[in-house]
Amino acid sequence: LGPGNLALGVANNLVLTDALYQQYAEQMLQLGYNTILAPCADVNSNPDNPIIGQRAFGCEPALVSRHVSAAVRALTTKGAQACAKHFPGHGDTATDSHSGLPVVHLSRQQLLDSHLQPFIAAIAAGVPLIMTSHILYPELDPIWPATLSPAILTGLLRQQLGFDGVILTDSMNMGAMRRHYSPVAAAVQALEAGADLIMLSEEH
Repeated sequence: LGPGNLALGVANNLVLTDALYQQYAEQMLQLGYNTILAPCADVNSNPDNPIIGQRAFGCEPALVSRHVSAAVRALTTKGAQACAKHFPGHGDTATDSHSGLPVVHLSRQQLLDSHLQPFIAAIAAGVPLIMTSHILYPELDPIWPATLSPAILTGLLRQQLGFDGVILTDSMNMGAMRRHYSPVAAAVQALEAGADLIMLSEEH
């Protein structure tokens, strides 16, 4: 399938990113999938991050933003639906949300200056879906992680950033959710927070 996102970021050739993501779209459409849960819009700023790593285009917001925009446009060009993830950013975590609930202590302004930049770029590029992250940002919402937070999904993503597409949760079967919240209550809270679709996939 070609190089991963980190290699694309190191090459820093938007023509290559465009070509590869168009190829992804062509291959997935041939298999009958019109929605691709990519690109990863995370800025991998924490070297101890156990989960994002090579999934990110890099650790610089401007570089990641350029490649996220190219990827979104490439998928759209071929008729596929792109999904930027994991809002508002999984790159500064030291915990894998598949197993636990990460906590990131960044202010709204710090996020706007860094981890939110690729999502802003994705929105400008016309991304139709954005996936949430199961991460607690106490400076934005001291109670609810992003997936369950009205302040983050409605206040920040919808109202401040102006996203009017589909908000999709990351899998509600991940450890960050099922170890802290009951499945039914979490699903209801996510919808009340502003999510449109609930994802439930198997986790091992």
